[in-house]
Amino acid sequence: MVDSRRVQPRIPLRKAELISLSEGMLETSPLVPLKQRICLSLVLAHLALNTLGHSWYLTPEDKQGLYFLQEGGQMRLLPVLHTRLPADDEPRPEPLDFKGLRLALGVLLLEIFCQKSTDVGSDPASGWPSRPAAGTDASWYEKVGRLALQKCSTTSWDVNEPFREAVLACLRGDADHQTRDETDDAETSFVSFILSKVIAPLEIELECCWGDEDIDELISRLSVQGLPSAPEGDQESITLLPRRSSNYRHALSRRHPEGSGISYLGAGTALQANWNATARDSSWSNPKRQTSTYDSEDVAVVDGAFLTRPSQTSSEAWFNKVQPLLDVLSPRSQEVDKIYRRVRIAVIDTGISPKHQLINEFVVKNFVETPNERIRDDPQHGTDSVDLILRMLDTAQIYVARVFQAKEGDELTPGFEHSHAKLAEVIRRASAADPEILIFAAAANWANTQFVAYPARLTGQVFCIFSMNGALRNTRDYNPNALENADNFALLGQDVRPNPNPMSREGLSGTSVATAIAAGLAGRILDFTRHADSRKHLADRHRKMVATKMGLREIFHLLSQDHKDLEYRCVAPWDLLPPEQLSTATQARQDTRFKICGTIERALWKLK
Repeated sequence: MVDSRRVQPRIPLRKAELISLSEGMLETSPLVPLKQRICLSLVLAHLALNTLGHSWYLTPEDKQGLYFLQEGGQMRLLPVLHTRLPADDEPRPEPLDFKGLRLALGVLLLEIFCQKSTDVGSDPASGWPSRPAAGTDASWYEKVGRLALQKCSTTSWDVNEPFREAVLACLRGDADHQTRDETDDAETSFVSFILSKVIAPLEIELECCWGDEDIDELISRLSVQGLPSAPEGDQESITLLPRRSSNYRHALSRRHPEGSGISYLGAGTALQANWNATARDSSWSNPKRQTSTYDSEDVAVVDGAFLTRPSQTSSEAWFNKVQPLLDVLSPRSQEVDKIYRRVRIAVIDTGISPKHQLINEFVVKNFVETPNERIRDDPQHGTDSVDLILRMLDTAQIYVARVFQAKEGDELTPGFEHSHAKLAEVIRRASAADPEILIFAAAANWANTQFVAYPARLTGQVFCIFSMNGALRNTRDYNPNALENADNFALLGQDVRPNPNPMSREGLSGTSVATAIAAGLAGRILDFTRHADSRKHLADRHRKMVATKMGLREIFHLLSQDHKDLEYRCVAPWDLLPPEQLSTATQARQDTRFKICGTIERALWKLK
């Protein structure tokens, strides 16, 4: 299939060989360069709209129909699709299964980024489980989404946060309902979702890697080292996938009669092109599309249990609101240089699980058992704290000290009832160090039955952190009475998942949860001031102040000045963003980062 409205390069196919996606892209060595995989991913995201509603649309059951052309020892990255066009007398396809289409695209993008099959089912070639028959409930979607999200959470995305956003959008489908208004049909809403949540962030990645190069011209010339040639087989029909097209964009501004559908290919597009090519695998199939019976938009399914949809006061709603800030504060490759140093955070707790996916990147010391090198975390408390910090600052350099232990199920008190002389001396020396060591301590979980725990009550030396919920209201079930003549900062600490993976433990609550998030937020802000572009916009004295108790205190004051609840100052990290909603273009990101620098300087202007 070739878009006749665009000039297409001529591709010799006389001796072409078809290489499947699994064989040519996944599990291969050497790796296909990431910048080329980004280009391919954007092409396939456009495919999701260009072929919507047609029999060759990419679906979970025929994902293995994606192929590449290989000739002369080189495999072209311009994708082709093996398909069977329906006869004129065949019945119309059943209604589009948008959940399945979205999941198919998400898993495909994840596999291409990792260059590794996502093992979420029994089909090793495509990584998809068998498609359910009509009448199957939502368990198939939940299985695919849950396992793919688990794979996504363990993937190292480095500076490719926009790519991660695109994958998560497909796997979660958060915007499926948020972007749909009462007049939108499902198809138009799906188009809007793919454009804004998938294609837009991938275009950012493309621009970072390739500048302003045209994607059609780029994908047509990209190639990698091919695989050993296979014996000649039967001749097959192949179809070139359409790339970028403007047709589907018009669908957002016009209405269609019910049941009419939207043709995103256009009248000028050739729908069939038959060429002779050597087939590497002749075991293709084209199962009929199945229709899902799960259409609920008001419930979420977790391990078979139906739960009410999270409200806007939930912890995940809080994370959704703070995510744009984390995205813009996270550095890209061009925003760091040789001077940049990662923020170091020490977690003094119950230790860390030896099974943690990043255990080899942590510095761990055990002060409880001997020998010291034994790594453990029996109650999981320290591991959860590390994961919460990493949700806010995924680039943190983590140090873990196991200083106390507890049995499974024991209530952990984040602090001491009475003062401790040796601990006080350590804190005093840390506060007097140059540069300062910022200390965050949990207020305690015993509500107003006792005072704030030690050392959190050391006003002026330690950041005492209280708990709040997603609606920026303090959680009285945990918080002790606020301290007098103190800041009493509160961060999210109610029903919080240590990581966004749906397989993770149930939500955690308490001031120790809020303390980990506070430390992660402080680390994220401090990390931002170390980026190359931030150093140009921030005065040197202000940049140094951010790393002090006084400086960070002023920034937290700014982020909580409009969100007081009784004596507690509830911190809203997103207040660091400029008030206007900026687009996702590169220039807008630069403007936003510049304005954040200005906000930080305004918060610190009165400090000398």
